[in-house]
Amino acid sequence: MTPGEWTGHSCGVAEPGARVVSDEAAWRALWKEAFAREAPPADFAGHVAVAAFAGARNTGGWSVELMPPEAAAPGVVVPYRVKGPPPGAFVTMAFTSPYAVRLYPRPAGPLRAEERR
Repeated sequence: MTPGEWTGHSCGVAEPGARVVSDEAAWRALWKEAFAREAPPADFAGHVAVAAFAGARNTGGWSVELMPPEAAAPGVVVPYRVKGPPPGAFVTMAFTSPYAVRLYPRPAGPLRAEERR
């Protein structure tokens, strides 16, 4: 994992989806809700964050992948993918809620997250 990037299999967000966070207050709220802890430091003058969540899953083997940003009118899109275990794979029989959070350099225009299948 690189600085400014967090991934894992357990968080407090049960619904799938993504959020773009562009200020300190929203950053602190995200970390409190999703991870029940203080947010790590982030420079929102020069960065925005994308947080993507797979939602509650009833087995292991799931993950969330944030992909490189792409130019998209009128700004930038950060694609993400929720990946499941391959058919027939042996998986942990436990509830999981995978996530990925990453800081990106602040673009000149708006930034949005978009799920790719």
